[in-house]
Amino acid sequence: MRQTRSKPGLVKRLSRLLNSVRFRLSLWYVVILAVVLLIFGTIVYSVEATALSAEIDSSLKFVADQAPLVVQSNQGRLELPEQLSSLLQALAEKKLPPNFLSQVQATSASQLLATPLIRPLLDGKFIFALINPQGQLTQSFSPLSSSEMTALVKTASTTKSGRYEVLSYGSGSDSQDYRVYISPMSKNGQQIGTLILGLQWEGAATLRGLLLTLLLAGPAILLLAAGGGYWLANRAMRPVSDITRTAQEISETDLSRRLNIKRRDEIGELAGTFDRMLSRLQAAFDRQRQFTADASHELRTPLTIVNLEVNRALARPRQPHEYEQALGVIQVENEYMSRLVNDLLLLARADAGQAVLNPEKLDLSDLALEVVERLAPLARQQNLSLTTGELPELEVKGDQLYLTRMLTNLVENAIKYTSGTGNSVRVETGSSHDANQGEWAWVRVSDNGPGISPEHLPHLFDRFYQVDQSRSNGEKDESETALSGEQTRGSGLGLAIVQWIAEAHGGQVKVQSQPGQGTTFEVHLPSVT
Repeated sequence: MRQTRSKPGLVKRLSRLLNSVRFRLSLWYVVILAVVLLIFGTIVYSVEATALSAEIDSSLKFVADQAPLVVQSNQGRLELPEQLSSLLQALAEKKLPPNFLSQVQATSASQLLATPLIRPLLDGKFIFALINPQGQLTQSFSPLSSSEMTALVKTASTTKSGRYEVLSYGSGSDSQDYRVYISPMSKNGQQIGTLILGLQWEGAATLRGLLLTLLLAGPAILLLAAGGGYWLANRAMRPVSDITRTAQEISETDLSRRLNIKRRDEIGELAGTFDRMLSRLQAAFDRQRQFTADASHELRTPLTIVNLEVNRALARPRQPHEYEQALGVIQVENEYMSRLVNDLLLLARADAGQAVLNPEKLDLSDLALEVVERLAPLARQQNLSLTTGELPELEVKGDQLYLTRMLTNLVENAIKYTSGTGNSVRVETGSSHDANQGEWAWVRVSDNGPGISPEHLPHLFDRFYQVDQSRSNGEKDESETALSGEQTRGSGLGLAIVQWIAEAHGGQVKVQSQPGQGTTFEVHLPSVT
């Protein structure tokens, strides 16, 4: 049973190894190195073979070029002169006459011509054979056996042009290597036969040794390279394993873990990107948790007020005007919850990318004037002067419903927080030119209210963020707030919606404020020219 259980584990580990990046990197490294070694070995072998054969090939070629000068044809039989044949036979049998070179030089002209044939053959064993045009061996001087010579003649009979071959005869310590040159032989423009010429060659043994060394060293180098490559790949991929392990330890409830890999390479860049991604995810989750908590808190307050008013009304019989008062409170809270839910739904759709805009050409000044006229009664109720400045014609491309809501939120926000401390809200529009981004249309909503402290400005567009915490319903009795603070009560979502609408139209929102000097919101949108 123990062996049965270990097999799946072994197969799984082997599968993971074969599919791992480090294994593939090592394999590619070995394959590339094998190709490089093959090319390198081929070049080394070729260069060495050329170097070793160059001298002997030149000697063979020299003798082959001189042979037609002394070869005689006798009734279709190719042969050398008798004296030259005797001399070659003596050389082949290593039975040289004393002072044979001086004897050759003192004799007939034929032997003088034969002298260049003899000199390259003095230093070792040689093969010299003549074959007539019918492919028959007519004369030979060779240490080869008859069967070996027959095979060589058969090879030579098919030769159309000169070529070199390496032949090995014998075995063990008696093995001899010959460099053989087979070449058709012509005289007076006519082919008279084929010449086989060979010299004992020690370079063949050297080449065999070199080839054996390359064949043994190549796999050894590849084996060492495979081990070293896998070690290097494993070392290089170790930070990736750390990243994987850390990622597995990170849960959706704890995103505080970081890799903190301080390396100036691709792995370090990957780890830094991963850490920044975790920071963004953590910030997003924190915003989501805060958003959920704030939404729950904002909805809990009106629900508590509604529940309190219902319990008061049902606790004992009351006068009609008391029931009317309770229903009024419930109506106010219901309207507040409706606005809050609609704002939450709008922001949720925006976050999910499901908010659909219907862009069309609009006059921004007409939209601003329409919003001012609609909110003028609210401003008068708060004893505020809602006025307009210059409203030139400014064409923008956007969704009328969303742009109207953006302007409404800005004006309502100014009225809400100016009441009691200031006396005017002003709306105006205009245009500006940017050298890099072209023409812009802007709308400005300014008031002379209490202003905003600098520490609050970076958070104004955060969801559920409210500068004046004293306006929260927790500091007053719920029903009292519902009745008396209806107009100044806010959820902290209005400016977040303004920012999203502006950015969805390719624009941006700016705010300037000083405590005691009022606040100015300015929205810039791309102008249609």
